[in-house]
Amino acid sequence: MTSDSDSDDVPLIRKRRKSEHMLDGEGLGTKRERSVSVGNGEEDRRMGSGTDVLEKKRTEEGLQRKKVKKEEEEEDFEDQPRSVIRSTLVHGKKEDAGGSGVNGTVNRSSRGRKDVRIAESRKKQNGVGKDKAITKKPSKIQERKKTQTKGKSAQKGKKRKPRGVSQVAKVSKNERVKIRESDEEDDDGMRWWDADQGDEIKWSTLEHHGVLFPPAYKPHGVPLVYDGHEIFLDPVSEEVATFYAAKLETDYVQKATFRKNFFHDFQRVLKKAKEPLALKIKTLEKCDFKRIWDHLEAEKAKKKEIPPAEKKRIREEEQERIKKYTVAMVDGREEKVGNFRVEPPGLFLGRGEHPLAGKLKKRVKPEDITINIGKNVPVPPCPLDGHKWGRIIHNNKVTWLATWKDSITNGFKYVWLGAGSAFKGMSDHAKFEKARMLKDHIDKIRKEYTEGFDSKNRAVRQRSIALYLIDKLALRVGNEKGEDEADTVGCCSLRVEHVKFNDPQTVEFDFLGKDSIRYYNTVEIDRKAYVTMKTFI
Repeated sequence: MTSDSDSDDVPLIRKRRKSEHMLDGEGLGTKRERSVSVGNGEEDRRMGSGTDVLEKKRTEEGLQRKKVKKEEEEEDFEDQPRSVIRSTLVHGKKEDAGGSGVNGTVNRSSRGRKDVRIAESRKKQNGVGKDKAITKKPSKIQERKKTQTKGKSAQKGKKRKPRGVSQVAKVSKNERVKIRESDEEDDDGMRWWDADQGDEIKWSTLEHHGVLFPPAYKPHGVPLVYDGHEIFLDPVSEEVATFYAAKLETDYVQKATFRKNFFHDFQRVLKKAKEPLALKIKTLEKCDFKRIWDHLEAEKAKKKEIPPAEKKRIREEEQERIKKYTVAMVDGREEKVGNFRVEPPGLFLGRGEHPLAGKLKKRVKPEDITINIGKNVPVPPCPLDGHKWGRIIHNNKVTWLATWKDSITNGFKYVWLGAGSAFKGMSDHAKFEKARMLKDHIDKIRKEYTEGFDSKNRAVRQRSIALYLIDKLALRVGNEKGEDEADTVGCCSLRVEHVKFNDPQTVEFDFLGKDSIRYYNTVEIDRKAYVTMKTFI
């Protein structure tokens, strides 16, 4: 018969051995094994505290392993390329070979658990215990992230995030704005709205490829019929006759001004050619351009019959040919060029009843063009053999790339950068900023022009009425026009025939505005302004 002390030693030894196995990292047994009674009485109660310690240790080890796993996943995420991380932060999605989880984020839960089990198995084979494996020192990034998320995870009653959703995929609104701003800086390399917009130096370096000239004229050899006789013209005269023939079916040739101006310039070209038969052309009414028109229509029909594949090839070749002219380098950044083509020769059409309609627009030559480019950069070669640029300048106080004089209006034509360029943005920005300043002065302006209606000075009354009409009707200001310009008017150039008064205070406006577009409006105005306007008649 054994003593009580002997019977108590057996379960004590078993528990001690079991504890040693647990500390060595071996299996903890099933739930049923852990629940088996190993003793009775006072010894069981004495060992109960040791079991609680082991259970608590196992729980802490499990939590620590989860933390290590989470930190490893975050490290993998941080190691991704910047573009991938940015896409994940902004859009909440990230593609990866490991599969996708909720909201498109990578679900590493199953794969991560498998990796942890494999790593632990290898550690046991190499004699490394779990206690040593979980003593990994977190990095500064991990510590910072744990600090940021500590307050959120401690909130009570907060709905838990579904498994598989990345905890770093959410960022604040301010962070998203910063990322978008970083994208803008990376894309075009310049925030022109933050740059100095002074009136002096516009650029430091400027490089471009000049301008693109229209193709040379190819004679077709179709004669002009004059008074029933065929006249074969020289290439220059034939080109001018072809310009007119192309307009036969339009309303332009029905206008007397158009016909008069064309024939005047046509005769000057014929005299320079000194062709005996061509010099016999005295009136436009005896000229028959129908055969040339038929030739042009036949050429149009041939172009329509070109197969789509051939049209595509021609279009792609043309795009490749002009590609270099479409961009310029300004201060080291690439900008698109707007109108890089030189206008081809032709007949000036104008708008409305323009007095110069029908006149010949001469072919622009390289000698007529001034190139503006930066110093110490290659000057673009002249694309036409036997020609050279008229002038080469380095003016960094202007933003145009090239200029030439128009043969019709004697005004200057310019090649500018595209509408999306920094220069254009600065110009538009300045205009809108000036318009915004008006709100601080508009009340004062309205008060002054209203008081000006009663001024004894006629010029003050006229200025007040002009300001009133511009303010209330949004009329363009208008300026004086020469005899060789279209008769278009604005507020300050209205004439008596453009205004009709209907008592008590209604005014009828009827005139040609910008681009010869008719402005017709009947409007009731302020009574005092109405009376003042009638004094000018």
